[in-house]
Amino acid sequence: MAYFVIDGATVIDLKISPLIALTFGLPPQTPASFFSTNLVSNLAALLGVPANMIVRVNIVSANNNTRVRRQYSNAGSYQLRVEIRSSPVQSLSGNFSATTQLMANLTSIIINQYQSGELQMAWANCTGTNGTTPSSLTIQEPNNQTSFPLSVIARIALVTPPASCREQSPCTTQPVLVAYDSAGNVIQNLGSIQYPWQVVASIVSQPNVTAPGAIANYTNGQTQYSNFGLPYIGTYQVIFTFIQPNGVSISFITNASMTANSSSVTVGQASLAVTVVEPIYVVTVNQPFNISVRPIDSITGGQLGQICWNNWTWTANVSLYTLSQSNPHGALVISTTSITIVNPIANIVQVTNLMIDHIGMYILSIRLVSSNNQYSLHVTSNGILAIANGTVLQTDSGQPLTYVTLAGDYMALKTSGMLEITRAMIYNGLLEIGMLISSDLVLANGSIIGSFSTTSNPVANSRSFSNLSSSTNLAGYNVTGYSYNGVVRSLQSNTQTSNQDSSSSTLNIGVVIGAVIGAVLGVSISVLGTFFGYRAYKNKIKPVRLLDDPDAANSFEPQSRRNGESSLKIEPTDSALNSPMQNLSPIEHGPNIIRDVSVKNPTVSLPVNRVNSPSILNTPRAPSAAISVTMLDFTRQANGQHMNCKMPDVELIKFE
Repeated sequence: MAYFVIDGATVIDLKISPLIALTFGLPPQTPASFFSTNLVSNLAALLGVPANMIVRVNIVSANNNTRVRRQYSNAGSYQLRVEIRSSPVQSLSGNFSATTQLMANLTSIIINQYQSGELQMAWANCTGTNGTTPSSLTIQEPNNQTSFPLSVIARIALVTPPASCREQSPCTTQPVLVAYDSAGNVIQNLGSIQYPWQVVASIVSQPNVTAPGAIANYTNGQTQYSNFGLPYIGTYQVIFTFIQPNGVSISFITNASMTANSSSVTVGQASLAVTVVEPIYVVTVNQPFNISVRPIDSITGGQLGQICWNNWTWTANVSLYTLSQSNPHGALVISTTSITIVNPIANIVQVTNLMIDHIGMYILSIRLVSSNNQYSLHVTSNGILAIANGTVLQTDSGQPLTYVTLAGDYMALKTSGMLEITRAMIYNGLLEIGMLISSDLVLANGSIIGSFSTTSNPVANSRSFSNLSSSTNLAGYNVTGYSYNGVVRSLQSNTQTSNQDSSSSTLNIGVVIGAVIGAVLGVSISVLGTFFGYRAYKNKIKPVRLLDDPDAANSFEPQSRRNGESSLKIEPTDSALNSPMQNLSPIEHGPNIIRDVSVKNPTVSLPVNRVNSPSILNTPRAPSAAISVTMLDFTRQANGQHMNCKMPDVELIKFE
């Protein structure tokens, strides 16, 4: 971490270089001469690095993590912290590859020498160490923010031998080797992150025979074999050894404790399958293309050590796969220049110069036959879209605006290997109903959803989707709906809707007659309503004596009873004028009018018709008056949210 203090327009020239941070644990008996002024040069000789690359050396007490002066070096155990870096580059745009490779090699050598024990031996033989060696080493590799302690290997062991092996194929049970330190602990990693140690398998007494997948890295506490196999039918014994690590002597890897032998391993006949390599999805009509396949192990799915052995080879036959629905109208044209190429280096078989002569989506059927007639392998290709010359396909733009939904099981098709065949049938089925598709067809889960793009011809597109609606079947699957230009239509719901419409159409005549009669009656009722409403209004505005006598007020029936509705009761909380409504009863939805709002019974009962009753707030009353208050906050829709707000102030006016 670098800290800067910037004052004004300061330019900081920050130069970066990779760093190796080492922390050695030193025993307390380390002689004082080791910490002399020759310390840097001694370390450079031990680590095999130029002295000018050691940029910092700290001697720290292991007990309190404080620096120790060199002349007082016999007080206890120590930690020697060393930082190694290359010269910073002069330009940030320069080439870091040389510096990066140099630091990677130095890191690998230091780690390898310590984990093999050779660095400790050289340390003990160094002048001034008096035979002492580091008790531990922790390292932080370049471009890594984590420090980790290194373990010293004592032996390796084959804990899982290879088993269930077939010729040229990965064994079903892969070998596992584990490295241990002198205390019997499993070593998690050997070597640096970039250059881990590697183990190689060879066949005892057959040095010229190479085992497939014989090399594996040692990481995460074991060897990482995945494709180990044996070449031929028979019985073999396998020996596992380390490949010589960088900076470690050859005598180390030939030590008996650094090798492991297996018992006899039996190898049987290969069980093969074939898979398409680098699938082709789009070709142009009458333009040549190639198809490549690879023989593999049918049990593990792994690659073979060799695709041809015992002096036999492969022949290939390619044809069009016959779809059960919606076969395209084209044919596969095999040119006279078409040949089969067996490539033993890449382990593939390639058939060249194939052509398709009509648009549509096709599936190729490829069969490999060994020249000794021992193997006959078959595979179908993915869906190959043949487009006209000059056609530019639209690419996927995200969420599909156009798709069809079919009644089927996407996951079942994927599991059974029929997904690509189904995709080809659906694409060709769309072409059969006149759909102008301008993209590839993509299938997705959710029954079966096929998304695509159409050309900018709305008339033709509308006709195609009309054909889709009437057919109700596409490539053997029922069509349940589709989306076009963002409008989603369910064909099942449309059928139900049309049935309802047809049944309701028989009532059209009755509706018309009812409307006419209703209109006549409505006019008559309006006239009568106006007449009686006017009379009610005249009666309402007649002078009425104000009731100052509370007893007289009691003779009037409460307002709530006259309206046939429940009275609104209020439960006061902190304020009698600002209390929330609680425990609302269920309210009917739809066209029904809200008739009842029930709440808890009040602590204080408020008479409805007595405006001159004693106030619960103990404040003087205004003179007697007639009052009608409508609180707009109580006007709400069904199932709406209600807040019981404080009623605004009301001015009472006495009429003389």
